[in-house]
Amino acid sequence: MHALEDGKFQLQAQFTGEEWNKHIVVGARKFDRLPLPEKIDHLQTLYRFDPPELTPHVISLYAARNCLSHRLGVVGHPDLKTSTDLGLVLRWRQLRLSIGEGEVARTLVKGSRVKAGETIKTEILDVERTIPLGERLTISSQEYVEMALTFLFFGMQLQVSAEAVQNRRKPSAPIVTRGESA
Repeated sequence: MHALEDGKFQLQAQFTGEEWNKHIVVGARKFDRLPLPEKIDHLQTLYRFDPPELTPHVISLYAARNCLSHRLGVVGHPDLKTSTDLGLVLRWRQLRLSIGEGEVARTLVKGSRVKAGETIKTEILDVERTIPLGERLTISSQEYVEMALTFLFFGMQLQVSAEAVQNRRKPSAPIVTRGESA
């Protein structure tokens, strides 16, 4: 290989096909255009990003969004994670309020009355629902509220993960700007 020289600079490079594909071809895809699962993988690879606990839940809701956007909500083969899946699996978190224990327990819903002296119990539960292949995906208003709560929890977890990346990247010595002292 001949080096490119002009008297001031010298350029000599050699790439493998793997390096070219990784850094030029794949690297050229802008982060904001990557699908959500690939964004998470990218952050893990480049920044040792620890995905939040709710990442699988949010990715399942992202898959629901894709089904609604691309197939008008009818579950198709592109919505299945594997060829053996029977449908699109959705996961989210639910905040459940209840009163009582065992057989006398009742779940509170909008408009429920609570007697003086009753104690309200709060639980955060995982919900999973499978929409069979060929069926239409529908979401009730209650499920929508619960899914929105899942995104809120995910955002809070995401903040913790992003702060951990920032803390690992902080310089060991303080940075002093003009006019400041250490």
